[in-house]
Amino acid sequence: MALQNNLIEAFLEYMIAARGMSLNTVSAYEAALKDFSCYAPEVEKINAMVVRQYMSCLNDRGLSARTQAHRLTVLRSFFRYLMEQELVSEDPTLHVVSPKLPQSLPKALSTADMRKLLHVCDSETPADLRLRAILETLYATGMRISELAQMTIFDIDEGEGYTLRVTGKGGKTRLVPLGEHAFSTLVKYIMRGRPRYEKEGNNWLFPGRGTDAMSRQRLFQLVKEAGKKAGVEISPHSLRHTFATHLVQNDADLRSVQLMLGHADLATTQVYTKVARDRMRQVLEQNHPLNRRK
Repeated sequence: MALQNNLIEAFLEYMIAARGMSLNTVSAYEAALKDFSCYAPEVEKINAMVVRQYMSCLNDRGLSARTQAHRLTVLRSFFRYLMEQELVSEDPTLHVVSPKLPQSLPKALSTADMRKLLHVCDSETPADLRLRAILETLYATGMRISELAQMTIFDIDEGEGYTLRVTGKGGKTRLVPLGEHAFSTLVKYIMRGRPRYEKEGNNWLFPGRGTDAMSRQRLFQLVKEAGKKAGVEISPHSLRHTFATHLVQNDADLRSVQLMLGHADLATTQVYTKVARDRMRQVLEQNHPLNRRK
């Protein structure tokens, strides 16, 4: 049986329906499987040796260990699906070891850099009101850029304090508290800035062209441009890391941070404790009199 497009499409449709996979993840999975299909097109001839050779090929092509590990994860999911459908009798990825990943800690902005960033959109123009609302909402909630892109004006709740209804990975919804300052910024944007971009019948918090929401790519671009103006290296995801790091540095409990970030596993959130410890060590080394060089 050849590893044909219809087999890949059936798997991707299953992942969307059964696992709630996002369209961005679907695209990444599709690209990985089509790349593998060029290397090993016949399903019945794929064994552990073939998979290992493919992984070696990825390494020879100069792909990072993280990319290689992701490709193997995709193959594991794919062959697990094929086994469930009784299209193959064994999983060839079962005994293939994933590449060892270098430990990389998330990069967070300092409070000084955050002030610089927010200073680039100080005016009352619709564009600046929108940009400040984007930056403050990301920093105040730690949500992903894809989650922000899908928010509507109905996802803002004033019921018990200010909260946002955020739809995350797998279609899971969580309520994230929003501070009074960020809420005020969001309201100002909705009242004075959003009408400039709103189209009839468009309920997206950040409208795009026509009746569509602003794309994730466009939001990413706006954040990057703001960073460039402020002289700060930044991405939407670094704002998510900054949110979590600043909370942990100020003694927020990990469980609360986990819920706000939408992490399924607390272990994912625990990386921020190391970030906070490293930061404290850096402050000690730079500022304690015993550590200062004459």
